[in-house]
Amino acid sequence: MNVQELSMRLENLEHKVLQVETKADALKQTSIQKGDKVKVVYPHLGIQGEYLVKKIDSGVMELVAEETMKKIQE
Repeated sequence: MNVQELSMRLENLEHKVLQVETKADALKQTSIQKGDKVKVVYPHLGIQGEYLVKKIDSGVMELVAEETMKKIQE
């Protein structure tokens, strides 16, 4: 392999790393973490509510209604 081929391979790898970093950033933005607000829709009841994520354990979220959280903090 000559220098030109190595240079082209390096550029290709750099491009792939940039793509992976971009995808990783997108995944970070779509994750739900403790303290985030989530909106839950109950279409069969025709209502929706905003909740705070209090805890996440093994993929199970513990949600607290925002109004309840305000009362607890008072």
